[in-house]
Amino acid sequence: MKGQTILYYGLGKGKTTAALGLAIRAVGAGMKAALLQFIKEEKSSEINALKNFKNLKIEVGGKGFYKLRGDQKPGEVHKKAASELFDKAEKYLQEPKIDVVVLDEILDCIEYELVPQQALVDFILKKPDTKTLVLTGHKAPKEIIKLCDVVTEMKKIKHIYDKGVVGQLGIDF
Repeated sequence: MKGQTILYYGLGKGKTTAALGLAIRAVGAGMKAALLQFIKEEKSSEINALKNFKNLKIEVGGKGFYKLRGDQKPGEVHKKAASELFDKAEKYLQEPKIDVVVLDEILDCIEYELVPQQALVDFILKKPDTKTLVLTGHKAPKEIIKLCDVVTEMKKIKHIYDKGVVGQLGIDF
């Protein structure tokens, strides 16, 4: 099978949902996938639901929404967590039994300088041809876009957050 590098980015809702849908599709086809969530903590409902999938490895390494939503943790705490999770991603990328690797919110790690952009570029370039890599986040550097086979921008037209409504359990996390 020919692997791909797929990017879901933008300010609109649905990036993680699309990436998780792809991972579930792969598992449903008998493939093995690894989902690594950066930035986010283990409080997400999708992780609760996905823990029962035997062919889906899940790693949540975030310490909360860095620089967002009133986060008070020092930047170094977030940087260390992102670095440790990125090291695990490197192992999954080279693991022959894993067919799909999802790096959820990795672009936010690049934007907030928790992971160097060049590290992600190198990661993409060393992806085995048979493996599919999925990246998500808000802002996509042009260099990353150029390296991807499929790029989808999620564009916000309107969002309930704009009315002051916070994320809702089961809908947003």
